[in-house]
Amino acid sequence: MFKFEKLKDTKLSFILPILSLCVIGGITVFSTTYDNGVSGMFTNHLAFYLVGFVLFLTISTINPAKLKLKIVNLLIVAFSIASLVAVIFLGTEIYGAQRWIDLGFFSFQPSEFVKVSIILFTAFCLGVRTKRETEEIFNIYLLKESSWVQIRRMLTSEEFIKSAMAILFYLVSVVLIIKQKSLGNSILLTLIFLSILLINLNISPAALLFIVPLVVGILISFNTIDLGNLSNLFGFNFYLLVSIVIIILIYYLGKRLKLNTIIMYFFFGVGLLAQPAISFSYNQVLEPYQRQRIESFLGAEDDVNLFQNEDFNRQMSILAVGSGRVFGKGLLKGNIVNSRLLPFAFTDFAFAGFAEQFGFVGGLLIISLYIILLIKIFKIFLKTNDNFYRFICIGVISLIFFNCAQHIAMNMGITPITGVPLPLISYGGSSILSIFIGLGIVNAIDIFGDQDVQIESLKADYGFNNRT
Repeated sequence: MFKFEKLKDTKLSFILPILSLCVIGGITVFSTTYDNGVSGMFTNHLAFYLVGFVLFLTISTINPAKLKLKIVNLLIVAFSIASLVAVIFLGTEIYGAQRWIDLGFFSFQPSEFVKVSIILFTAFCLGVRTKRETEEIFNIYLLKESSWVQIRRMLTSEEFIKSAMAILFYLVSVVLIIKQKSLGNSILLTLIFLSILLINLNISPAALLFIVPLVVGILISFNTIDLGNLSNLFGFNFYLLVSIVIIILIYYLGKRLKLNTIIMYFFFGVGLLAQPAISFSYNQVLEPYQRQRIESFLGAEDDVNLFQNEDFNRQMSILAVGSGRVFGKGLLKGNIVNSRLLPFAFTDFAFAGFAEQFGFVGGLLIISLYIILLIKIFKIFLKTNDNFYRFICIGVISLIFFNCAQHIAMNMGITPITGVPLPLISYGGSSILSIFIGLGIVNAIDIFGDQDVQIESLKADYGFNNRT
């Protein structure tokens, strides 16, 4: 099962940015938790790195073709759902949120590992099929004018059922993560899933016309064009009249351009539901402190006392980044970070914690290392011809990119606070281990992928059915 001799094929150019980010993470956690001596959090952080790197090397020795087995994917789904449900009943509350399971030696956060599970299971459902099968199922949605018979045939096809299974696993996971008050992770999970889904679609320019009824529906939903005066003047609901006209136009354009009118009506309906869906989510799904963060970010917060304001952390983070200037204040010399004015500088605000001490140059170094790492993964994506492996690569790219983008934007005051860690840098065992698992799978694809694809091609040529 383990082929340790394959480790020699691991590229140094892939390892170096990973190790460099770990060094920066160690410096960040050391400096932001230092208090007249090395903190226990720093030693725990180093232990997470050690375990994570061992996981990375071990996973790299396993042929990634094993991940295509049905039993493996069923175990992944079962473990993910079970752990997310267990948090609700057995979870430990930390900082007002119940997201962790205390294992004694380690606080396990299932939502971090579910990100990798979503990548693997979605890749399994969408990737273990031929390009022709993929085009057949999604072309019915996009360009071919489809009858109800064709749609019914599609709904009962194996390809559609697998796609539905991936969507169902994603939806169940997101709902359970939202129950844990983890809005940031639920957003990231959505972005990762959509990235894999979109790369699976062959979207032509003509297919983008489906965006038009969606946008029109959204404009009507939010009353962008005020027709209230006309309705009062003539005693007739002009919103209803406009909707009827649009329905007729959709039918005409669908027939004229040979587009699927059923799907166009679906997108229009989704647009009409945008405003009530957002309103319900904001008022019923988000917690009061999450709404307060959004209102503070948008400048709608009434409380002008900064130290009693939910926006305090964001303001301190912006000041810390600006305080670093070009070259930073120096290690352990940050006016804000090392004075403990910025809470959670070792987790949620790790970028600000490092940037104040090492300045613009330090921040640019972090971003550059992530770019190098993402380029290396993208090259592996381009190298393989197997859809399953390609989707895993895109998933891991999305996992790292969206985590970084949201964390850095949050630290610079560009987006609201969501508590998203900086991959391989922020303190947190679950985050570090999950990233190492994803990187280990990508490395395995790189050192095993070509050989595995060739073997599968030979089996197909000689009539062996290798689909599981």
